[in-house]
Amino acid sequence: MQGMQDYTQGQASQEFANAFGRNTATQTNIYNRLKGIADMGLSATGTTANAATSAGQTIGSAQIGAANAEAAGITGQAKAYGNTLQGMANYGTLPMYMGGPGGQQSPYSAFYVGGGGGGGGAAMPITGAARPDYMGGGQGLQLKL
Repeated sequence: MQGMQDYTQGQASQEFANAFGRNTATQTNIYNRLKGIADMGLSATGTTANAATSAGQTIGSAQIGAANAEAAGITGQAKAYGNTLQGMANYGTLPMYMGGPGGQQSPYSAFYVGGGGGGGGAAMPITGAARPDYMGGGQGLQLKL
């Protein structure tokens, strides 16, 4: 009888161990499947975040480039105006354009043009009137009004 009891207890113990192993394997299988699904979601979230970051950087770079281009255009326009005014001042024509209404002499008419360094041509105040007789034949740049 003792032998039979030992045998049945051994069989029961072995069956319990087998059932426990099967249950553990089933739970591990379910866990691994769910973890795989969760990992796919995590990976998709990371990919989406990277794409959003990249898009943000691209948009930001494009906006910075547009602002730089606009600033360069404004700077170029300001330089062009400045160079024009400087050239007019250098050649003595700025006071003509800054004169008041009705052809009045500008308060800036202290600018003079005249003959060059080597010959005739008296200095002539700029009043807006062309006076060819003041144009001398000297060296240098001559302004013909």
